[in-house]
Amino acid sequence: DALLVMFDKFEDENVDGIYINGDLLDFYALSFHEKDPRKKKFKDEIQAGREFFEYIRHRFPGIPIYFIPGNHENRFERYMRTRAVELLDVDEFRLDILLRAGENRIEYLPFRSRVSFGNLLIEHGDKIPGAGGVVPARTALMRLKTNVLINHFHKTSESSQRVYSTDDSHVINGYSLGCM
Repeated sequence: DALLVMFDKFEDENVDGIYINGDLLDFYALSFHEKDPRKKKFKDEIQAGREFFEYIRHRFPGIPIYFIPGNHENRFERYMRTRAVELLDVDEFRLDILLRAGENRIEYLPFRSRVSFGNLLIEHGDKIPGAGGVVPARTALMRLKTNVLINHFHKTSESSQRVYSTDDSHVINGYSLGCM
């Protein structure tokens, strides 16, 4: 239901591009954390990711859609490096191939790529150690010293900082997104 509300809002706002900033999938089964093997199967998460990509492309056929893996999707890469190194060079075991990103014209960006839109830096919060405090946006803003939007912390916050300049009118802003 939340996704449908979000997509309706996208249509109302006539968005001209969509950027998915990681942690679309959890990859619970591949986590190094203790887990209950009866929960969330890896193949079910892959299928859910495929269906999501198919749906979003069908709903928004004419605009660019970008996806960058977050730390949760990177659990797959880490799993491959530690437990299936022989498969690392096999294209069929790349996450973008498994999710069928190319088939759905989803631009797949490598993990931890640096991305900005205009003068707004978009980061996944796991790249900013210690930023998950009381106001993640403030911590990201102070560490990166630029306009920044982050996710990862499941907490919405925003912060502004006046930057010294000759006219003392320059302000930078930080935002952290909760979910979606």
